[in-house]
Amino acid sequence: MKTNLDWLKQYIRESQAKYPSISNNYTDVLNHVFFVNGNGVELEDGLFVQYVGFNRTIPFEWYYANQKSFEDCCSVLSDDDCYVEKEVQWIYDSSFKPLNTFKKVHKPDEALSDNDLYSKAYTKFSSRYDNVVSIDSVESWDSEDVIYESLLAHKYEPYLNLSPEYFKLDKFNEKTSKELVNFAITYCRAVIRWITVYEEGRPIKGLFGKHSKDHDYVGTWRKDKEILSNIIARLESFL
Repeated sequence: MKTNLDWLKQYIRESQAKYPSISNNYTDVLNHVFFVNGNGVELEDGLFVQYVGFNRTIPFEWYYANQKSFEDCCSVLSDDDCYVEKEVQWIYDSSFKPLNTFKKVHKPDEALSDNDLYSKAYTKFSSRYDNVVSIDSVESWDSEDVIYESLLAHKYEPYLNLSPEYFKLDKFNEKTSKELVNFAITYCRAVIRWITVYEEGRPIKGLFGKHSKDHDYVGTWRKDKEILSNIIARLESFL
């Protein structure tokens, strides 16, 4: 049965297909949409909208109404020669060329030809979905417990560093669909549980590398939990 959240699920599918390196699971996408400032996603009067040119926008519910599986989304991109060429070139330029340039100067015996480098870049591109857990493989993806388990599977500890009135959930209002508001409340509750696990002693993995021990994680977590609790109360007023 189609629900008012089908459009959100489709947005997540397409995001995971297009940006697999930063969306290993679906909560990577939702954290970006809900909590990251300047994330490229726009809201107009409480509604997510897609810019379509000439200062025109359409609601996400319309733009993402055509449902495609994650596999179909991946196939569409893989069949786009321009997309493939652009992505392989980016991998070549960012991952392999700098190191190979260094080797040409300091370790010439280990340097590779451009053809070999492009081959390695293409191999890396071809395996880009190996570690992606697509939303299509997750049952009850909109339940609090499943969201929480997905958050715990993240590579790094929680670090939202929320600023009121900037992140997208703080821009929801009375016109935001009740189903999306309910889901946002559920999501915030799961995030609070995720933060609490680390606050209570789960080992920090090191988002800030060697400087992690000097960072005030606890202070940030407490601030984020307070802001999320306030957001939940505000969202509940719309129901």
